[in-house]
Amino acid sequence: MQKPTYDPALASELEYKDDFKGITFTGTNGVTLEQLPAVFETETDLVKKKKRLDIVESMTTKKEQNAIILKRAETRNIIFLGRSRSGKSTVLRTLRFPYSFPEELSLFACTKEPDLHSFTVEYTDPETDQKTNFNVNIMDTPGLFEVTEAGKKRTNAMLKEMISDCLAFEITHIHALFFLCSFSGGINHHDIQAILDMNEMFKGADKVFNLLVTRCESSSDRPQLEAQIRSIPELKDFFANPNVNLFFMGALEKDDFLMGSLESVEAKLEHILHMRQIFYRHIISTKSKCHLRDMEIFKRTHQSIEDLETHVGLLTRQVQSYEGTLEAREALRVELREKAAHLENAVAVLAGLTGEDRLRVLAGIIADARNTASSSA
Repeated sequence: MQKPTYDPALASELEYKDDFKGITFTGTNGVTLEQLPAVFETETDLVKKKKRLDIVESMTTKKEQNAIILKRAETRNIIFLGRSRSGKSTVLRTLRFPYSFPEELSLFACTKEPDLHSFTVEYTDPETDQKTNFNVNIMDTPGLFEVTEAGKKRTNAMLKEMISDCLAFEITHIHALFFLCSFSGGINHHDIQAILDMNEMFKGADKVFNLLVTRCESSSDRPQLEAQIRSIPELKDFFANPNVNLFFMGALEKDDFLMGSLESVEAKLEHILHMRQIFYRHIISTKSKCHLRDMEIFKRTHQSIEDLETHVGLLTRQVQSYEGTLEAREALRVELREKAAHLENAVAVLAGLTGEDRLRVLAGIIADARNTASSSA
């Protein structure tokens, strides 16, 4: 085989380090004329090496121009619970836009239906300086004991049903569950009772329980406030759970803006940003999570299927044999349609969470109920 010709100009274009057959080189640096034939059997290999460099350079340029960038991200699913006007929606706004002033307060609760808010947080580890993205999903729920503008009161039972449906369809793993309350006006018996009710309702999620106290933008002595809250006798058992953490949050006040109180705005903003940072550090660093299957609310959903199955069966037979007025029969048919739809949704929830397909077993009951409810006879 003919000995390859050494081309210094071509070799000098290799401006990077490589390891080829055990010889490391940068251009011609460290590679003698005698070694080059051992590295490149033909001059074609050197040309190919140069062309590979061109490909790398081209791909680098196109990568910088790419508008679609994929980044590794972790997920955090969070639920906000609390009485009406406890500040759930305001806290959500502060977490997303801490420099904004909230809208005027309404006499009625703003959140009327469960709503899922998703956004991405880029977090820089203060020790390693490494950046990680977190997809944060926060479920904002209606308040307990809420009265809507339509004059309807949302009872605990209604709320539990709505949360159950919302949880089942949106998220199955929960990383943090926050009970929100405000002690700005002193200890409120209704807030305490709501905490106890939700504590009972979400049994099984004990390891992700947290308490978030709102309207703390003016409070600088948070350790003292925390000590007072933890000493509430009715919450002794709640705080006996070692996993329960206590957090604080606030929001800028529009009155300060309207009055031009720069000093007040800056002081409150400092508190708000500090509390916000503590909140995010917790949800980002947490390793705890629970599955909906582990929660008492899931067990109640499971039980509700059996109750609904019985109720739908009874209603179907009642409508089929009813001999009363047309108005009363129509009311029964409407109720039957609603209960049949609820039963089908509950079965779908169960299937999504556990893979248990009870729809085939109940398909006949649901179909019979729908046909009966739609019958004009």
